[in-house]
Amino acid sequence: MYQIKTNESTAFGQRLTIVKQQATYMPNEILHLTVDLLYETSQRFRLRIYDSTNKRFEVPLPVPVVETKANATDYEVSFSQAPFAILVKRKSTGLTLFDSSVSPLIYADQFIKFSSRLSSSFLYGFVNIWTRDFPPTQQVNLYGVHPFHINVEMKSNSPTNFHGHFFLNSNAMDIDLQPLPAITYTTIGGIIDLYLFTGATAQDVIQPYWDVIGKPAMPPYWSLGFHLCRYGYNNIDNLRAVIQRMHDFEFPYDVQWTDIDAMLSHLDFTYDQTQFTGLPDLV
Repeated sequence: MYQIKTNESTAFGQRLTIVKQQATYMPNEILHLTVDLLYETSQRFRLRIYDSTNKRFEVPLPVPVVETKANATDYEVSFSQAPFAILVKRKSTGLTLFDSSVSPLIYADQFIKFSSRLSSSFLYGFVNIWTRDFPPTQQVNLYGVHPFHINVEMKSNSPTNFHGHFFLNSNAMDIDLQPLPAITYTTIGGIIDLYLFTGATAQDVIQPYWDVIGKPAMPPYWSLGFHLCRYGYNNIDNLRAVIQRMHDFEFPYDVQWTDIDAMLSHLDFTYDQTQFTGLPDLV
């Protein structure tokens, strides 16, 4: 188990170092870790756990940099010495927002695993957790992943509140729900970089979440119309014939797509000048 070795206050919150005295069966286990507790805003808390010695891969996307802790927050944070665990509660109700004591932390070079107690079994999110490229056939998932969820907080004689977790990690991962209720994250690389957002409503949780990942873009007007696409047009003549048939049947549509078969060796920003000669002119 990990134990706290040092604990210091910082401008952004707190920094701990934790140490595992005895290695386990896990190959290439990392025994010395740094834990940053960042009180970024009144509604946003960030937990970072990373190798104290060696730099590890992190998602190369910009996120807000906060160097000074918030004066007042919706949450309160505490931790246990041995075994090391983090507990985050909502100040107004005392309900748990994050509690890692339900399972030991495992932190190895290619295997990271941690868990948290959930406030309730009512959980929303994780609709996109598929990281494989697969043709869009019926009853088969499309691809995409974004490890974010919203959890409902319910307590007798208290208003219903909401909070969310966003795990900023792009490595392959499993996310398992336990009957406690609890949630377990398992990933094969990177670091633990977990955001916690609080709110009175689900929309209140989404707002600080957008502050981290960026606001949704306004879609262009043409993108809202009917689109036609498929893999297997094979050549420019077939593509022209499809467009002509749509016009002949007076079927209105705004966008005609090709797939990777129109590219040169499936390379982006190219096109097959043999099978799709004249594609720029058609566009």
